[in-house]
Amino acid sequence: MWWLSRACFVCDDYYVTPSPRTVPLPQLLSWPTSSHQPPLTVIHTSEPPPPMDPQEPRHAQYKVQLLLHINSVLLARVNQLSYNTAHFSPEQQQNIVSQYLKRVHANLQCISQLNQGHAGCKPAILEPPQLPSQQPSQDILAKLYLLTSRVFEVW
Repeated sequence: MWWLSRACFVCDDYYVTPSPRTVPLPQLLSWPTSSHQPPLTVIHTSEPPPPMDPQEPRHAQYKVQLLLHINSVLLARVNQLSYNTAHFSPEQQQNIVSQYLKRVHANLQCISQLNQGHAGCKPAILEPPQLPSQQPSQDILAKLYLLTSRVFEVW
């Protein structure tokens, strides 16, 4: 039994919606006891995907591994910042942590898209976070982000 008058659930390339009907409010607040479900309307929204390159799964796996490695370095630095509070003021520390977590989030979004089969996606943020006390040439994150931009550019 469907609870909503209209709902849209995305399943791969199909939109599945229950047939339109009105459900009284008391039924929305109670658990359905009937196993009857209304007929579904299925609409195909896109063409089948083109044939995959044999290297594509390996490329996607490498991209995911690279993004996960960057996320582990970013999270380790956030953890390190929380223990070493003497180097930065609380406002600076909050700004730095925010920069790092935005990059973690962007990388996770890209990983999600890669796992859904969108091979051409890129992380939203491709620059390493800047710390006032570090030289970019010595920072491993700068090197990892350079590698990431090249990998996502070529593959």
